[in-house]
Amino acid sequence: MRKITGLSASALVLMIGCGRSPQPHADGLIHVLVSILPQRQFVEAVGGNAVTVHVLIPPGASPATYDPKPNDLIRVEEAHVYFRIGHIGFEQSHLPKIESLNPDMQIVDTSRGIELRFFAEDEAHTHGHAAEDSARPDEENAPSAHGPSGDVDPHVWMSPPAVKIQVATIAASLAEMAPLQAEQFRANAAAYTDKLDRVHQELKAMFAGLHSPNLLVFHPAWGYFADTYGLKQIAIEQAGKDPSPDRMQRIIGIAKASDIRVIFVQQQFSRGIARSVAEEIGGVVVTVDPLAADYLANLKTVGETIFEYLNH
Repeated sequence: MRKITGLSASALVLMIGCGRSPQPHADGLIHVLVSILPQRQFVEAVGGNAVTVHVLIPPGASPATYDPKPNDLIRVEEAHVYFRIGHIGFEQSHLPKIESLNPDMQIVDTSRGIELRFFAEDEAHTHGHAAEDSARPDEENAPSAHGPSGDVDPHVWMSPPAVKIQVATIAASLAEMAPLQAEQFRANAAAYTDKLDRVHQELKAMFAGLHSPNLLVFHPAWGYFADTYGLKQIAIEQAGKDPSPDRMQRIIGIAKASDIRVIFVQQQFSRGIARSVAEEIGGVVVTVDPLAADYLANLKTVGETIFEYLNH
């Protein structure tokens, strides 16, 4: 693994075919790429003032369909390490190009060591560019093509216990790259893990008093959260596409039979279909965001919002 002692640069090729040699980093920092906004908090919490982080998928964009912009590709060329989330469609589609732009960059799959879940029948989904379970055969943590229920659920960051594993992976990787700062990275990781534990215990205690576990969502981003806190995720979207009329009627029937009156949506997806279902069941549409930049604060807000509406 490349050590951050004297920073070297490799001759890389831009997407337009022009040769470009990135300059050594005068700032002395570890330049990090991550896929989604919550990861920036994980890396900055561990790396402190030793890192600078670029998020490839910007606010409001979908990890299913976002295509990197020229500025993203320049950041790829300059990066020392890419902490990928694991199995989102963006990574599956663009990883070969990212690797070719910067062959010396370390690529770390932060889903390693996490027990991956698979979509159940009422969660079935595949993201836009490619199936999220289509990891390359040489990947260290590659799941089988299909699990016991369906495709791999890539939303591992929605469970605090899973994030603890990601944080440990980040700390170990940074420590290997900058050995002189290894103890600080480990201490930072422990401090952030304590914060994760506190939020996790608060949510566990809160959801222990929940009346109904049925969590109706448009996009199935909440499976790990649901599993962690004793909920059952039911998704309107199917295979990354709008639901068929038959599925719409099935979902409406489930909602009425279970007295579900709220549909949770996220800003990266259309709300029109969710509103149509809400009208049929006499319910409301509520926005919750799995991709907010302040992961810890958002996790508490999301938990409190879901609890409040499910406990009506």
